[in-house]
Amino acid sequence: MSQTETAVKGFEKTEDTNSAKEQSPALLTACIVFLLVFYAVWAVYELLIKPHIDASGISPALGKLLTDGVIKNLVWTLPAVLMIKRYDPQMRISLREMFATRPKVRDMIPMLLIFAAYTLYLVMHSKDGFTLSPDFGLPSIITVIFVGITEESVFRGWLLNAMPERIFKGEHGLWLAVGINAVLFLMIHFPIWIAKGEFVQNFTSGGFIALLILSGIFGHSFLKTRSIWAAVILHSYWDLLMFMFF
Repeated sequence: MSQTETAVKGFEKTEDTNSAKEQSPALLTACIVFLLVFYAVWAVYELLIKPHIDASGISPALGKLLTDGVIKNLVWTLPAVLMIKRYDPQMRISLREMFATRPKVRDMIPMLLIFAAYTLYLVMHSKDGFTLSPDFGLPSIITVIFVGITEESVFRGWLLNAMPERIFKGEHGLWLAVGINAVLFLMIHFPIWIAKGEFVQNFTSGGFIALLILSGIFGHSFLKTRSIWAAVILHSYWDLLMFMFF
């Protein structure tokens, strides 16, 4: 049996097992309410609160520790983990499994190399050449440390994991679920783009497409490995490359 056939049969077996979990209407309602509240809270934070924190005069590193380490974990990670725990029996991947499962390094190497090669291509064709970004430093490193776990806990560990089973049905069900999740992930970036005056630019330049593709990669890696750490590592590694060179 080829590796492709083995992978397909493995996913089908996993899908059948997960489909046996009954999902109550309350789960869908919880997801919708969570999204509405989460987007509203984060928009208020990005547009009205964070500018005051940035202008407060505290050191950049301490500011990042506060915004990305404390506030973001309280607003993103904690609520997501509590929701996963609350509806754990209905999740495709349990809270225990997603945090306890360690992704195989050899399965992640190809994507890590693709990220590195793509970054190298962009760097070599940039006007600055192969040089580190002057803005790269401790604040960037602090962001990288927290960005993966906060954002992946919400969008892959909770929202993708809780998506209704009927979306996963059919030949293209997996990609439909990942695609919907990617759009939701794109939308959470709107407030910060508006705050920075980059909303229109990110659409006219096609930058939003890269975000959708990356989200699809993170979502697929989460479902394939059944580990939140696979998505966290890929997400953090990508952001590290971007901070280092751009």
